Amino acid sequence: MTTVKKIIALWCIACIASILPASAQNYLATKTLLDSLRIKQLHGTAQALIKVEQTDAFKVEADAMVELIYAFEKHKLRFSGNVAYNMINKVDNGNKGFFYLGGDFFQFNVNQHKREKTKQFFSTFLSYQYDYCRDLHDRAMIGITTTWQPLREDPHMFVEPCVGLMAGMQYWNVIKNATNLDLYNNEMPDDLRKYLGIDPSGRKMQWDTRLLLSCHFGGEWDRISVNAYAMVAQPLWRPFTSDPEMEARLAEIDKHRHEVHLVEDAPNLAGCLNTKPLPLITTSCSFRVRIWKKLAAVTSIEFLWDGGEVPNYARNLTYCFTQGLSYSW
Repeated sequence: MTTVKKIIALWCIACIASILPASAQNYLATKTLLDSLRIKQLHGTAQALIKVEQTDAFKVEADAMVELIYAFEKHKLRFSGNVAYNMINKVDNGNKGFFYLGGDFFQFNVNQHKREKTKQFFSTFLSYQYDYCRDLHDRAMIGITTTWQPLREDPHMFVEPCVGLMAGMQYWNVIKNATNLDLYNNEMPDDLRKYLGIDPSGRKMQWDTRLLLSCHFGGEWDRISVNAYAMVAQPLWRPFTSDPEMEARLAEIDKHRHEVHLVEDAPNLAGCLNTKPLPLITTSCSFRVRIWKKLAAVTSIEFLWDGGEVPNYARNLTYCFTQGLSYSW
């Protein structure tokens, strides 16, 4: 197959993979082919990107990413960091970042001085995230996963289905408007405040435990590579407990807030309490073409749907298109 046909074929695969229900964090995608990582050597990739994104508002962002991998004979350690900054307007909630530190254990065996992939390996990770666009102030998670390698003998492609469990803490900015916050603190009875779990600063802390199901697909050739990553994170507990009596009292407070105080943009806490443990579904795909030595052009598309967000006005579906350059060593 010619290079042009190969690029077209891989681009078609990338487009199909990008619309599957899956994960938006393509910076977690790592090269796992047998000849990709040299033993006891630090490998890295840095990217500078321009991102066009539709979330709560249309934004153009500067996006910076770095990934470092250190490989042993059987294991590897990974660090990923990604920061996005909104460039075209003064919307404070347009910035976000993600940091990841993890290890993949027993991914390889050494047989007669030959390094080969195992049928499955185990991973642990620590992660920290903030996403002011979705009113996620902080999220810190720890997790453990098991990954299978059915195409472990293929020299160019891999498929890695994965299952795991993660747990941690997250803070949501549920009430951030100054007028709404003053009304909440002055008018909310203590029992309703306890029911909502929103502190005086307008944030809600949530202990979050999720079941992870994911699949990572990739291919790498001399000048081109493609990565597609899909994940479903199903929470085991709901953000709010359904209580009709409490919800009826909240409805009265919401009505009073709108009619007496004339606060038109006050959050409708009674009607929008999320009492269902809905999953987070994300998908991403990146397509990389090497243009000169270690410099490559990168195109990626990402989708995220989170039906379990705590803020009742947060957009469930976000997506973005990214174009930029990366340098690998």
